[in-house]
Amino acid sequence: MTEFWCGGGAGCYDLGIITSEIVYKMGESEFVKIASELESERKNSLKGLLNAGLEYGYEPDRKIENEFPKLNKILTE
Repeated sequence: MTEFWCGGGAGCYDLGIITSEIVYKMGESEFVKIASELESERKNSLKGLLNAGLEYGYEPDRKIENEFPKLNKILTE
């Protein structure tokens, strides 16, 4: 998902919402397996997408620290 150009602004929020929904559907533990293989730059981009998606998603003001604590840890390392 981090390879797609989101178009800036609301497009990035939309891509972030889709990314967060993928994590919910796959399950955090399964997604952590994938994310742990990413390089630092991609981890930062993924965390940014998730933050935007959670903040502006279907249930606003969610935080990655609360929704995906294991994934947040991997993306912050």
